[in-house]
Amino acid sequence: MVEKIKEILKSTVKEASGCTEAVAIAIAGSAAYNSIIGNYPKTIKEPAGSFHPPDISKIEKIEIVVDKNVFKNAYGVCVPNVKGGKGIKIAACVGLFADINRYFRNPEQPGYLQLFKQIDSNSVNIEKLKSICERISLKVDFERRDLFINMGLKYGGDEAEVIISKRHDNIEKVKVNGEVYEKLEFLKRKDEEDQSSYKLTFDEVFELVENISNEELLELKEELQGSIDVNKLLVEEGLLGDYGMGVINIFKRLLKEKSFGESILTQIKLQVAGGVEARMGGTPYPAMASSGSGNMGITATMPIIVAGEYINAEKTKILKSILMSHLIVKISSDYIGELSPLCNNANKSAFGAAAGLTYLLGGDKEKVANAIKYVASIGVGLLCDGAKYDCALKAMTAATIAYEAALFAIKGIKIPSEGIVEDSVDDTLKNLGKLSDAMEEVDKTIVKIILDREKYKKVSRD
Repeated sequence: MVEKIKEILKSTVKEASGCTEAVAIAIAGSAAYNSIIGNYPKTIKEPAGSFHPPDISKIEKIEIVVDKNVFKNAYGVCVPNVKGGKGIKIAACVGLFADINRYFRNPEQPGYLQLFKQIDSNSVNIEKLKSICERISLKVDFERRDLFINMGLKYGGDEAEVIISKRHDNIEKVKVNGEVYEKLEFLKRKDEEDQSSYKLTFDEVFELVENISNEELLELKEELQGSIDVNKLLVEEGLLGDYGMGVINIFKRLLKEKSFGESILTQIKLQVAGGVEARMGGTPYPAMASSGSGNMGITATMPIIVAGEYINAEKTKILKSILMSHLIVKISSDYIGELSPLCNNANKSAFGAAAGLTYLLGGDKEKVANAIKYVASIGVGLLCDGAKYDCALKAMTAATIAYEAALFAIKGIKIPSEGIVEDSVDDTLKNLGKLSDAMEEVDKTIVKIILDREKYKKVSRD
């Protein structure tokens, strides 16, 4: 079982710079350009060439098609290392300036989701990118439910098409001038892992966390201790207050005015908001993502880290609680989907945080289950209307619900089987999946509202 958990954590808990949907778009752009210049291997065994930045005059056109959830989550976020850079078209342009093949030449280098780290803000300025954006067409495929990006690039007379699907870093297809390249070996392995992916139950997760040995925990150090180290660095940067719409600066002012009292909850809210606001505001600092989302990784782990340090919990207990959180987020994603109409923070990472906090505070399996059901009875009303600055507010709300859920569960609250809540955690999460599926039209309406506003802005500027 521990080997299975290692596989799950390796594929779902990883560093990501910038919003993961924006990164995925940049990956597609990078793969398209690099394949044209011969810097993407045609076959698994064939080495790639070398990288050089694009000649902007040779970029003839870029055509992008994305599913509605990728659109929602990438259209409004800032792109790291590009001052003033924001949205899907900028992310696609940035990808042209990144060496997609760096990952293959040196396995020790960060993976695809760290692609924005390659960008030098001095050489890739916003004016240069805006000139490329004028050659980009963008369409939303309203019928696709899974993550989907199709990037077409015409450069110097050559044409490339790249498709990313299901996972943010899954390059499903590369075609250059009509020739389809063989899918790369490590991506094939990921497909096989996905197909045979072990679907965990709540009971299995609790028993595993309860019984895992210290030696086995050490084998998961990269993901568990990494969640602490990476996310704390991100939060420290966010608490400087230089990002987003000023949530952290206002929060600090309220603290100074004693509108908020100093407490574990206050620190949880402050630190979760700091990490998410920085991330949505384009910080180059990575997050340790959970199940495909950096914001979820922050919200699923920082409440546990803050509470653990506040009560001087043993390090092993903190790590086991973080493991509990990541695995509950994974179960939630299995039922609800990687991207959905529901807010991921309130309907996935809050489940993980509530479970981890309850376990940290000494809760048994029944108490952890009731904490998750507490969150389900409240957080289900929060919708996802796209990744943007105010995700900091939603994440702060989700973390608050998770902490309250843990406290109430520890004191013995029992959430009855009513509404969408069932007797078991798994059946409750299944109901959330059904609800998410039933909200397809809501999701489409949200995207159409965003598109209509963008059209109005364009007409107003013209």
